Amino acid sequence: MIDRLPEDSKARGWLWIIGPPRSGTTAMVWALNRHPEVLVTHETLWFRCLSEAFAPPVPLHPVSGVAETTWAQREGEAVHRTPWPLPRLTQTWPRMDWNFAPRAEECVRACAVALRGLYPPVQWFGDKAPALTPHWRSIIRVLPQSRFVVMERPAEECVASLLRQPWGRGISEAEHRSNVDKWIAEGRAAEPAIRVALGDLKASPQFVLEEVLRYFDLDLRTYPMERVLERLAEGPIN
Repeated sequence: MIDRLPEDSKARGWLWIIGPPRSGTTAMVWALNRHPEVLVTHETLWFRCLSEAFAPPVPLHPVSGVAETTWAQREGEAVHRTPWPLPRLTQTWPRMDWNFAPRAEECVRACAVALRGLYPPVQWFGDKAPALTPHWRSIIRVLPQSRFVVMERPAEECVASLLRQPWGRGISEAEHRSNVDKWIAEGRAAEPAIRVALGDLKASPQFVLEEVLRYFDLDLRTYPMERVLERLAEGPIN
């Protein structure tokens, strides 16, 4: 079973940027990716894809967009329930001439380590995806060397921003608020994590970014702080 990163690797762990939509996750992933020892993908949702590929025929933790979501509680975790077109490899296991069916979590873990190996070696690798916020427990269970950056913003501000987006106008304000409230609650529960208020990032970006970099034991001397601050001062990063 692959339960850890290779001992000869420079990798320290997995870095996830989560939080409600429109809370500053995009600005944070852009800023952290300026560090040479960080590589965080932008909503590729590779953890979701791997989890779905190896999920049992009845998905345990499917993840989807807000528009098609209904919520349920399973094993104490808020989960999305929605169809997902990716074929589930576990559906073929009973037809294989194997003495055992590999456990889904071990398969996801092994594939995550292999995926990481396709990228340049860095200390921290992960994904930025608000949609993964309700599933932080699954991430920790599968990849225990994970840490989270949880972006925070008042629910009413997130909803107002969502309603201004072309892709958010087809959803009612009440539905947006219900989903944002659930994401905020899950973000508050996520551990281990450092929490960053979007207002603080805007008001004191250098202080906030230094705190985040220290949380991940990253060398501030190799971080282009001046260039990052100049870009953040220019306006929103979309």
